[in-house]
Amino acid sequence: MRLQVSPLPPAALSLVGGLKPQLATIAAALDGAMRNRARFRQVGLPPPRGLLLFGPPGTGKTLVARAVGAAAGCAVIVLNGAEAASKYYGETEAKVRNEMTGR
Repeated sequence: MRLQVSPLPPAALSLVGGLKPQLATIAAALDGAMRNRARFRQVGLPPPRGLLLFGPPGTGKTLVARAVGAAAGCAVIVLNGAEAASKYYGETEAKVRNEMTGR
């Protein structure tokens, strides 16, 4: 399985066209999770460790993730779902978990 840790691109949020409401939602979720970790813990919830974007191919998920990551100063991990898929029960989840935890 190929896992890419994407370097921060020179692109900015302003270069992603036609997705202003979606960019605002993603940026707010990421910003809230990064700044309010203590609030999550106060109510007994673990703070989120990332965002999962899904949808049909060619809709700009990777571009949006890289632009939001660059704006927030976060690392972006790009995982190709087709390479992670397996016909065996639980193996897909194990592959994704291993890639994300570095095992």
